Amino acid sequence: MLTNSNYQLIVGKWTLQRQRVVFHIDSTQTMDSTYTPSIDNRVDIQFNPDNSFVNIKYYPIGGGNTGEGGLTGLYGFSGSAFSMTSRGIQGLRSGDPEFADDAMGNLGTPVLLAYSINVNQLTINELDIEIVYTYSYNYAQHFKAESYYYFSK
Repeated sequence: MLTNSNYQLIVGKWTLQRQRVVFHIDSTQTMDSTYTPSIDNRVDIQFNPDNSFVNIKYYPIGGGNTGEGGLTGLYGFSGSAFSMTSRGIQGLRSGDPEFADDAMGNLGTPVLLAYSINVNQLTINELDIEIVYTYSYNYAQHFKAESYYYFSK
């Protein structure tokens, strides 16, 4: 169970060690893949003492060069609940619907039905975050994307 004392544990720079992404269409699992970083395709997240965070993704852009993109925002704990002002983390693979066409096909405009974020593990050297999105496409099929992020300091 997470408590406010976890602010002390989460503060610092974390590096993604692996990311697992699971897609479901209705109740059928359509994808379960694990991604690991490389020297030019990696993710860091910095949690600051003032409740701000910076999430940076480094990615290859060709010719041995690396691009960079990211998110900033605020984070917090309320009892055992964890929250972030951005609705996600820049990872090696996204669970957002625009990146899910290979799993879903083009079914139309997604409507977000549910979203959750949980810290499943937090120690001095380990941070595991789970993010789950559930979308409806044309109110017919439901798409669920689960992303599991495994960070270390």
